[in-house]
Amino acid sequence: MRSKLIAATWIVLVIGVAAVAYYRQARLTPGNSDRGAGYLENQDAPGGTAAAELRRGLAKTPHESPNSWIAEETELETVPLESRISEAMNGQQTDFVAHVISVYRHPAGHVFLTVRIDNTNQQIDVPVFASLNHEGSGLVAGARIWVQGIVGTYKGKLQVVPDNATQVKILVATDPERVRLVQVDDIVPGMRGQMVQVRGSILALRERGGHVFFQFGDANGKRIQGVLFRADTEEMPVRKVRILQSARTQTPIRVLATIDVYNDKLELIVDKVFDTY
Repeated sequence: MRSKLIAATWIVLVIGVAAVAYYRQARLTPGNSDRGAGYLENQDAPGGTAAAELRRGLAKTPHESPNSWIAEETELETVPLESRISEAMNGQQTDFVAHVISVYRHPAGHVFLTVRIDNTNQQIDVPVFASLNHEGSGLVAGARIWVQGIVGTYKGKLQVVPDNATQVKILVATDPERVRLVQVDDIVPGMRGQMVQVRGSILALRERGGHVFFQFGDANGKRIQGVLFRADTEEMPVRKVRILQSARTQTPIRVLATIDVYNDKLELIVDKVFDTY
């Protein structure tokens, strides 16, 4: 009886050793389902390579050093060249790098972007809602940004909607001093969404609901309406102070603003009031 028990024990041990050896060999054989951590890390959301790189710490945080981030990560492609975002991706998460081509700042603090995706040249809308608490001063025309969000449509137009502030990162900011300087007379409806610099004087001003509305005139006597929304005033009070001071002293100012059309009239939505003319 004792010899049979010993024999059975040896058989179990031999089978166990063989099973372990087979399992190890299977893991090392290409084409098996267990392909290691590198394979799993690449299983990101559609177009999610950039997000994976940021999470893993391989890419520098864009806010720390935008230029070096781009120089070191030039091979990064978040959307394959042949891939465009479509309605078939509705509800899916994606991410991409794009340039901002127009900005609309809503009085409630929302920022609505239209961007052009770098890899595909596709134009798409990106709403950055006030509830995200994004520090949106760098979201201006010309800025290069990384966006992650859910694909959807609104009024028949494709959009990608971020659901937290970390899903919109500024890679390369726009230098306000390098934005094109124009005359009021040069501004036309076809320039809607563009960011420009304009020089002029405050000819009339009124406040309503925390917003500041004013008539902005240049040296040639041309006028356009200017608007400083309450949300922008609360974020950067100095803008309102400079506008009110200009109106009181009749001192001309230089503003950075986004061109918009409201009730069929051109207007300037002020983003910055420069401290020099």
